[in-house]
Amino acid sequence: MKKLLCMLLAIAMLLPTLAGCGSDSATTSADTTAPATTPNTTAGTTPETPTVTTPGTTAESKPRGPETELPEGERVVKKNYTAVLNDEVWSGGSADTSAFDLAGTGVDIYQKVNVEYKDYTRTFVLVENGTETEYTGSKAFSALKKLGVCGANVTLDETAKTAVVKIMPVVTQALASWKAVTAKAGAYIRFEFTANLATTFCVTVTAEENGQYSKSLYTHEGIEVKADGSSYVGMGQATVPFVAGKTYYVNICLDGAGYPILDSFPLNVIESDYDTSHFQAIFRKDWTYVNDERYMDQIAEHFYTVYPRLYARWGGTGKEPMQIFIDAERSYDGVAAASGTRIFYSVNNLNGGNPAKCGGAFTHEMTHLVQKFNIGTLDWFGEAMANYGRHRYWSYDYSYDCVEEKTVQGAINWNYSPYGDGQLLFTWMDWVYPTIDKNNDGKRTPDEYGLLDYIVFQAKAWTGTKAGDNPTKEGTALNNWVKEKTGFATIDLLRQEYVRQLKSGEFVFTGFRDFKDNFVTENLPGVPSPNYLMHEKIEPVAKTNPILAVAMTTGDNLCIGAHIHRVVSEGVRENISACLIDGNLDTRYQAQKSTNMYKLAGVSNEVVIDLGSKKVFDTYTLICYASKDSQIANTWEIFVSVDGGEYTPVDYQTNNTKTTVSVTFDEVSARYVKIRLYEPDSNKTGVTRLAEFMLFDSKQ
Repeated sequence: MKKLLCMLLAIAMLLPTLAGCGSDSATTSADTTAPATTPNTTAGTTPETPTVTTPGTTAESKPRGPETELPEGERVVKKNYTAVLNDEVWSGGSADTSAFDLAGTGVDIYQKVNVEYKDYTRTFVLVENGTETEYTGSKAFSALKKLGVCGANVTLDETAKTAVVKIMPVVTQALASWKAVTAKAGAYIRFEFTANLATTFCVTVTAEENGQYSKSLYTHEGIEVKADGSSYVGMGQATVPFVAGKTYYVNICLDGAGYPILDSFPLNVIESDYDTSHFQAIFRKDWTYVNDERYMDQIAEHFYTVYPRLYARWGGTGKEPMQIFIDAERSYDGVAAASGTRIFYSVNNLNGGNPAKCGGAFTHEMTHLVQKFNIGTLDWFGEAMANYGRHRYWSYDYSYDCVEEKTVQGAINWNYSPYGDGQLLFTWMDWVYPTIDKNNDGKRTPDEYGLLDYIVFQAKAWTGTKAGDNPTKEGTALNNWVKEKTGFATIDLLRQEYVRQLKSGEFVFTGFRDFKDNFVTENLPGVPSPNYLMHEKIEPVAKTNPILAVAMTTGDNLCIGAHIHRVVSEGVRENISACLIDGNLDTRYQAQKSTNMYKLAGVSNEVVIDLGSKKVFDTYTLICYASKDSQIANTWEIFVSVDGGEYTPVDYQTNNTKTTVSVTFDEVSARYVKIRLYEPDSNKTGVTRLAEFMLFDSKQ
């Protein structure tokens, strides 16, 4: 009974201690720019800084689990923290444990003992790692002021009138493996740890071991450890401006500024897949509540590949942020929005969506962050430009506008509504009034600006009276810029010319490959050049390799643990593309063909798989869902890529009649695998029905 009372007392002491180590409505034009320097974190603030994936190793004095060999870029190894309560032993003549209603901190113990035993000689002993240090009076108060407590031994001697209080801080024990291993510059840390009771902790990242809260590069405040069956699990994400080649430290403490570090271990940072020396993405707030971790992977990739292009096209004045904050918010009911230097998402919306399709909305919001107009309210213009940013620099699945006749009519009927079909007007402006590299030096000067670039940079530099984007009023700043470049007195008169060309067929949009301003967004450091999708039939280019007589379905399947990077046509309910690589033959990926892509390029569907890091392989196996369904995949092509930019074809199969197909090709080392389905089923309905896709290294 006495031991039970001690345990209950210890928990009562710990829980109240833990409160404080850390944790708008959007406009589309930004007003402040965050410096691209590393901010310091002070108590009560969340640092504004970017992304990584990481190793966690324990100090030599800590118990270790077995060492794990991790492949390059591995990001899914779990590490467990276990916080341990000491056994409390209360001793002494007539010690009454009920009298010690110790609220939780060393200060509470100090004050309680001083009140209850004011006539005793009192000694406070702090016990850390087997070392006992005695404190008395104000020194004891100072030493205990910021202490997180897990237990205390109180020894009373009523004859000698002495009270010795031995206080043990919360300790950690047995650091197993973490969820996030080798840190990469420009990536993020996902962490997960277990404790021995439901409480709240704080995680900081510092440049030195056991770094203090005030010196943190990153502070995740208030990580709630919740009951999960028989264990208590805390989860979160961190994003810090890590530099490759440096070592940083993850520190665990109680939830309150100034509490002692319970454990500290290093993160070894390696080079990122992206150039993070210029741009940084910083994930903050409620990402723990987003069910699918792939959103962070997808958004990070879109940021590091698309934002540098947007910045190259419309940034560079010093106003546009090079470091942006990406927040997930439970309290936000929209989809996504941009304000100042941040983009924020609705957690509920993300949890109901598909990570492989999140790039469009994100690119729209990133375009807002590079606008930074001084001219005042640009309502329809700002939104149409953001739609054009998405249309121009993100379109992956041939979801271009003005594809079908009804879409052309919609563009003709568009009348400056902010979320209408204005992006095609901007497409036309870039085609008819382009930015041109007159000097053939790969650079762009103001005298080379086309209409859209001229408007954007004039609006950024505007110092006159504020004006809007009235399309019909002559003499406004916006319309004067239009007149300077085109001779049309207003943008509305210019639009009438655009409508005339649409109706007459003079202007037919077929893709961005031949636009003269492409030089602005090509050959950027560390950024793959855009993939210019065109409205033209795609023809297979890979050679056809022989199908193996005996299919390979066992062994080290490299797709286990991979994720879907992109998908043109996604399934619904349980039949999503992730089922293609889940290792379960009883699930299937089922999706209708992509209408636009099939009509314009002759491709029904495409799926891109991200293996997480470069792998060596020479064999793939495609398993149809024919055991449950009579339709069999008919014609497809397989591509591989190291960086997700340039793809190399490795195999082409047509007129297939087999349920399970294994093909061996020349050995490759790649991270991404693209499956392009021309005829995804034998009945030619255009419906993708696949049970599993596997990858093997036949020599292993």
